Amino acid sequence: MSKSGKRILCIEDDADTCELLTTWLGLSECVVISTSMMATGVELARKQSFDLYLVDSRLPDGRGEEVCRRIRSFDSLTPILFWSADDERRAAYAAGAQAFVAKPIDPLSFMQTIDDLLARHTQQKGRCEA
Repeated sequence: MSKSGKRILCIEDDADTCELLTTWLGLSECVVISTSMMATGVELARKQSFDLYLVDSRLPDGRGEEVCRRIRSFDSLTPILFWSADDERRAAYAAGAQAFVAKPIDPLSFMQTIDDLLARHTQQKGRCEA
């Protein structure tokens, strides 16, 4: 599936990780918007349209689970990929994430997960618009 032109919101407080993800996704011509703060990420998600949310588990102003819950309060369709160095899989899914990736991230597996989520989201949007 082509990721070209897909808009992705990355909510991650580590600048190096944001840069790495932006580089990986930029190779597929994705537009990546990054923020290190939960509040800013939720506000961006509320005001703009995205095809995928990438959410870290720990942020300076909150937890990834709270980001998921807040986004789910106004956007039930856009997939959320949650990642953590801790085993927070259950909490991530309970908060509304569609996928969980454990750190350290395996690049091939991570990109395949993103491909799968974007493909499902595109199909789902198509059914809703029909």
